Amino acid sequence: MKFTISSSDKIHKLIEIFKVIKNLSSHCTLYCKEDYIYIQTMDGSHVCLLDIKLMKDWFDVYEINECETVSFSSSIIVKILSLFIPKTKLVIQTTNKADYLNIELIYPDNIEKTFEIPLMDIDQEYLEPGENDYSMEFSMKTKVLDKYCNEMMLFGEVLQLKCVNDNIYMRSGDQVNGNYKVKIPHENLEEFSVEEDLKMSVKVDLKYLSFISKFYSVFKTINIKADSQFPMKFYVNESSCIVSKEDNDANGLQLTYFIAPKMEDDVEFSDEEEELD
Repeated sequence: MKFTISSSDKIHKLIEIFKVIKNLSSHCTLYCKEDYIYIQTMDGSHVCLLDIKLMKDWFDVYEINECETVSFSSSIIVKILSLFIPKTKLVIQTTNKADYLNIELIYPDNIEKTFEIPLMDIDQEYLEPGENDYSMEFSMKTKVLDKYCNEMMLFGEVLQLKCVNDNIYMRSGDQVNGNYKVKIPHENLEEFSVEEDLKMSVKVDLKYLSFISKFYSVFKTINIKADSQFPMKFYVNESSCIVSKEDNDANGLQLTYFIAPKMEDDVEFSDEEEELD
């Protein structure tokens, strides 16, 4: 197999993806198919799941002799890609050395750096996320989500997302650090869709949310689906990407991220939350 990318924007996206994978798992597995590369990563506690598909047309060169699965250290590839600078070409391929993955960085001044990553024998089961009917869906700027996430982590480890009377609230805190709540105005949302008369609350670990919010450098907006019965779902699509003139086929990248909710006792809503606008 051989994959080549010359677009700096696409390589930047790939770098950010591998950073999230590194936060979730010590290894990464590529399922290389005829028309796409599929990556699925779950953290050790089975709290969150990252699901990625990179279509054949997303690459400059995509050569597959037969379907192949390769696994390698996620920390090593992040170290290698940290040496990337703009206008550098990235080549990833398997060679005659069956136990290694070969990575090349070809710089603008024609300097070539070559790396070999030992392949790992990983027995990983593929999970089918499935489709669920969520009570609420909205989109917001990824950088705004990251700002809220960073602020909330100063007060606690858990995000509580509430929806009452078409209003969205985010809350974190405890008896030691105090409590922080933000009401998100509709004008701060790119899109908003909710069931009629919905009163919903869901809690997720802020640590796992902070992993995906760091995508703000490559994805302008993020789509979020929430329901008290299902994992929170985050996904990006073509309109979410920060696209340059050289990179107008961002639909070749599909990314979805799930965070399992924490169990909640009976949820109370404050008078402020109950008020009608």
